[in-house]
Amino acid sequence: MKIVITGATGYLGRELVRHLDGKGYEIYASTSAPEKAEAFFRMHDVHILSNESLLNSREVIDENCIIIHGAFCRKSEGIGLSQSLNFSRKLFQSAVDNKAVGVLNLSSQSVYGSEKAVLGSEDSELSPGYLYAMAKCSSEELLRQAVYFSNGTMAGCSLRLASLMGPTDTVPQNVLYKFVRSALSGENLSIVGGTQKFSFLDVRDAAQAITLLLQKTPDSWKPVYNLGPVGQTGITEMAALVRDEAEKVTGKKVDILVEPDEKHALNAGMDSGLLYQDLGWKPPHSFADIVKDTVQFVCKKG
Repeated sequence: MKIVITGATGYLGRELVRHLDGKGYEIYASTSAPEKAEAFFRMHDVHILSNESLLNSREVIDENCIIIHGAFCRKSEGIGLSQSLNFSRKLFQSAVDNKAVGVLNLSSQSVYGSEKAVLGSEDSELSPGYLYAMAKCSSEELLRQAVYFSNGTMAGCSLRLASLMGPTDTVPQNVLYKFVRSALSGENLSIVGGTQKFSFLDVRDAAQAITLLLQKTPDSWKPVYNLGPVGQTGITEMAALVRDEAEKVTGKKVDILVEPDEKHALNAGMDSGLLYQDLGWKPPHSFADIVKDTVQFVCKKG
């Protein structure tokens, strides 16, 4: 079985290559920066090609191929998102034309919005609140249309991912990373709001879940799955975990300063029970594990 990974040099893409290498797949790493991929994957058995080459090749995408589509603009900007949707459309059409076995489209929990009191499940109404979230909704619709027009020859699943974190070569510039950098520098952790709830999934768990999905027959995939942690983490709990873990490493004591502000309400997360049930699996890394491993990794990287 061929596995084509678009966005292969991204945060999750690189972790997927590491997870899938040596498991009997023929791996194709598609990227907008092939020269970077050569350096990243020099120790892995993987074919590297550009996104343009992937679209123009009839030898890669065929009836023995599953595509994991992770290439997408991360910024909420119109031009980049429009280009990403155009690439997604062409990729899904190529998958249909060449009778690919299936497509796993990596979507986002942002499609649910972040102000609902109840966490979204796969059949919940979507409420994207900004351009990136809206574009992810659109990518899901593009895949649904492609599956429909394949007349049953191709399976498709949009995997709505929680925010990813964990110790890999690239640490995302999110609130957890900022807390870690501040605490390791001996700076107090400042919080505006205090009631925000986050949903972070270890990137290693995301790659493991996708690997398990690949081991299932694609026509058994649901059209949509949520993939997130078992529970949410409050921002003050997050800060406390970072403070304590950083103190173990540096010996520096820092304070947590909270400035209450109702404008900073946030309830990010979703119900991932359906995927847990279908895989017979739950994410093995707790949020405390993520913090500990991330602190150690950032220290090692300097």
